[in-house]
Amino acid sequence: MTASDISLDKNSLPGLSILQTQAGYACDGQYALIKVAGQDSRAFLQSQLSNDVNALKPGQGQFTCLLDRKAHVKSFFHLYRDFDPDEELFYILIEKEYIANLIDNIEQYRFAAQVDFVDICNTGKFFAIQGPRVNRIFNTLKSSITFNTIASSGTCKIDFDSNRVYVFRHSITGENGYFLWVNNEDFLQFKNSIEKHCQELGFIELNDGIINQARVEAGLLKYGIDFDENNLLPETGLVDKTVSYTKGCFVGQEILARVKSHGVPAKAIIGIVIDTDMTFSINSPIKIAGEEIGTVKSNIFSPKLNKLIALALLKKDYRVPDKHFTAEIEGYSLNATVKLLPFIEARSNKELADTLYKKAVEKYVHLPENIVPTESINLLKEVLILDPYLEDALEALAVMLSKHGEIEQAIALMKTLGHSNPDSVMAHTNLSVFYVQQGLKELAEEEKAIALSIRMRLAAAQMSNKHKEETDNERVDRLRRMEMFSQVLTIDAEDFFANAGMGECLVQEKEFAKAIPYLIKAIELKPIHLAAYFDLATAYKGIGKVSSEVKDILNEGIAIATKRGDTAGLQKLQDEMERLIRN
Repeated sequence: MTASDISLDKNSLPGLSILQTQAGYACDGQYALIKVAGQDSRAFLQSQLSNDVNALKPGQGQFTCLLDRKAHVKSFFHLYRDFDPDEELFYILIEKEYIANLIDNIEQYRFAAQVDFVDICNTGKFFAIQGPRVNRIFNTLKSSITFNTIASSGTCKIDFDSNRVYVFRHSITGENGYFLWVNNEDFLQFKNSIEKHCQELGFIELNDGIINQARVEAGLLKYGIDFDENNLLPETGLVDKTVSYTKGCFVGQEILARVKSHGVPAKAIIGIVIDTDMTFSINSPIKIAGEEIGTVKSNIFSPKLNKLIALALLKKDYRVPDKHFTAEIEGYSLNATVKLLPFIEARSNKELADTLYKKAVEKYVHLPENIVPTESINLLKEVLILDPYLEDALEALAVMLSKHGEIEQAIALMKTLGHSNPDSVMAHTNLSVFYVQQGLKELAEEEKAIALSIRMRLAAAQMSNKHKEETDNERVDRLRRMEMFSQVLTIDAEDFFANAGMGECLVQEKEFAKAIPYLIKAIELKPIHLAAYFDLATAYKGIGKVSSEVKDILNEGIAIATKRGDTAGLQKLQDEMERLIRN
């Protein structure tokens, strides 16, 4: 089936909305698994594929390509390293129709390498789940591994509902996506079970039209439709996903390096938005004034954008984001705008967690006090699957649970918060409250003391930071004043204020030796300026002058202060003299 055959009828629009806000499922027979085994499997794949196979850790996956010597894309697929670190075993997730092509092309380079490519299509089947909230299915099925582990892996093995399932992270819609591989003998039971769970969660059963709609909106290219073996890899826009330029030699590397050094390719795939509600055949020419500037690839009408969106192979002069042009496609004159892919950005798990958290709180505040907030609790539990250490969600869920008798769960949540953030006052404050509810007064007092200790430590740190900030600001001001004094002294070396000010600033900067000449000059120009005596005494102490010389300076200042009746200045100089005598 080609992209032009796959259309989204109006009846499928609600299904697309459910996919993009919830999730969808499909028993997917279009995709298959190839097992790559043998003692030379890693070395052989490293030498042939465009991405860095050696960089894959157990359980990780990567997109990669098999190229010919001219860097044309012979095959494009998702490669996974097995989760067992002792196994030289890899898996290739690829559409069934391209298996033979991949194996034929890669086998010609195998020679004596100990590696086997085994098509295991006949031993099992895939069940696909796609969408931002696919985590709910793993949580519902109580799998043997948490969703956080599944989400951080490319592939893993889990047991749920008595079935052994191989999970491969792979999106065909732009949202979170997983392909679940189950052996044939277990598949029917597994399929019936998981479909029931999906339906209970409100997931939609996916068809080709919904998947294609979501795929194009997400800007995901499809091999055999949007590009094929006639395209150079740089023309696809997939280089960042599929190529390592540092891994060493592989087939097609020289051409890739040459294209990279010469800049952008002459033609490449990019997005265009067209002011029309019709769709076009794949490879329809895009013309301006009779000149073909590109071809249309996958294209669909997007209800969200209310326009046709298309993947298009365009010449480089037209691949300018937000560039507007009028072109002829299939005899129609149409306005088009160039767009970077994706057309519609999928939300990250963190963004989804924030949205669900706000929804949970909003529902909770409008609920009567005596009603168990089941929906809010379930939403918050999902939030913590998506973002396990979101502090507001941990605290909100703990409080809700504690109010409705689930004290142990609430305590566990606050302990999690305390471990993830040792400075969390609320973790220990809430623990204190929860222990009181359990009648555990000693534990409650201990948590209360910890919370107080954290508050005091954070307050001290805040004061320290504030002092540092003030000190930094003072130094900036001091350096500015020193620059001003320097300019004045360049014009008039006998200026009293500039000498006294420069000397004072240099003392504060602990540049004692440099300060002394300025302070001596200030006293010479204005002997009654008591601050200069204090600063000069400080400067002499700073350079290690003997105490008798410092005493002489202080005594001189004390005498002037006494004569002038300057009580404040006299007190400051006498205090410094006493400190000097004590030391």
